[in-house]
Amino acid sequence: MIYLTAGQRISIPIKDVIGIFDLDSATLSSATTRGFLKNAEKSGITENEAQDIPKSFIVYKVKNDTGDGSGFRICFSGLSSAALLARAQGDKKTITQDTETES
Repeated sequence: MIYLTAGQRISIPIKDVIGIFDLDSATLSSATTRGFLKNAEKSGITENEAQDIPKSFIVYKVKNDTGDGSGFRICFSGLSSAALLARAQGDKKTITQDTETES
C-alpha cells in the first residue's frame, strides 16, 4: 500500500485521499470552506501536522467507528499543496511504501 506523508507523524493511504487543498486560496475565496473547516474542528475530525502555520489541508476517507459507513477526516499540513500533490502523484523520494512482511 502506498502512503502520502503529510508531515512527520501522519501518513495517509493514497487510495483514501479525497482532495488536497491550498489553505489560503480555499479559505480566502470561500466562506463555505471556512465554515466547513470550522465545523470540522468543532466536531473533532481534524488533526494538525503543521509545526507552524498550516499551508494546506487534506481531506481523506476513514472508516467510521459507529459502523454506519465511511466518514472523513481533515489533516492540516505545513507542506504546500503543490508538494503534497507531487508526493501523491508518485515522487518516489517522498512517498513511502508499506513494506510489512507476512508471517
